Amino acid sequence: MPLVNFRCPEALIKKARELGLNVSEICRKALREAIEREDWCGRRDSNPGLLRGRASHSSISLKLSPDILKDFKAFLTVDRQYRPKTVYEHYYYIKRFIEWLGGREANREAIREFLRPLLERRSAYSNVLKALKVFFRDYLGVDELVEGFRFPPQTLNPPWVPSREELREFYEAIPIPEGKLYFLLYASSGLRTREALSLRPQDVDEELRMLRPRQRGGRTKLSWITFYNEELATALEEMRGKLRSGSRWIPIRTDDFRATWRIAREKTGIHITPKVLRAWFCCEMARLGVPDRYVDAFCGRVPRSILARHYSDYSPLNLKRIYDSAGLRVLT
Repeated sequence: MPLVNFRCPEALIKKARELGLNVSEICRKALREAIEREDWCGRRDSNPGLLRGRASHSSISLKLSPDILKDFKAFLTVDRQYRPKTVYEHYYYIKRFIEWLGGREANREAIREFLRPLLERRSAYSNVLKALKVFFRDYLGVDELVEGFRFPPQTLNPPWVPSREELREFYEAIPIPEGKLYFLLYASSGLRTREALSLRPQDVDEELRMLRPRQRGGRTKLSWITFYNEELATALEEMRGKLRSGSRWIPIRTDDFRATWRIAREKTGIHITPKVLRAWFCCEMARLGVPDRYVDAFCGRVPRSILARHYSDYSPLNLKRIYDSAGLRVLT
């Protein structure tokens, strides 16, 4: 970091040294506080949602107005390019926080009290804290209000994986053909819930049994390519005449999909969801000898940088060869 010299009365520096004061550190802190005050005034004057505030080295308090929410939503959508679901969640939690304040100033103590009831609900606490950090740190640039708040530790619970008998029982209990097809799709491809439900005919190569789930633009949920097995291909041919028309590869309304699987869960007492089938797919492919890195590729967990550097390993034809050699079966 380059150093800059500045003039200061010699007698003042001498007196400070006699008192044992760190002159350079005091100057650095004073300059930082001045910058924060000027920066805060500029943000306050340009944003009608910030009614008034005060800043100091030790604490910051802001008076927030609901008027700020519209600009915050634009920040999430345009500046940060978050997915619509993330935009909605962050906007919702900040709206709740401002309403909870009820005209009071936002400070660290207020944030602490807002989070306190969520201590026993780790997921909810994390979601709210994410929104608060994006709002204060990234949007308003007031890091001090949220620094030090930690996300709760994540507990790792081994996923429950159903037996093949449970898979068959649940499959038979699904009342409509479309629901059965989606069961086989999730179990044989490792797709996430929305990835499978958003598949269009142009996302599927039925000759290769290859699926290209659409990139959703998120920063955490990646996707590449995966495949489905012969069981689904055969069932699809047998049931094609019974399927309704629609824009999805396997046409079904989302509400109907959820309702049919709920019927199967109530009938069998077996709690199978798309997420459970994704876990089953990973375990079964590992049992069949597929290396972890390829299972991660099928499940969309390989970073784009790795895919770019090692494309030959993750090319469609190579992944197709690896998938077929595993001989994955779901029901038999």
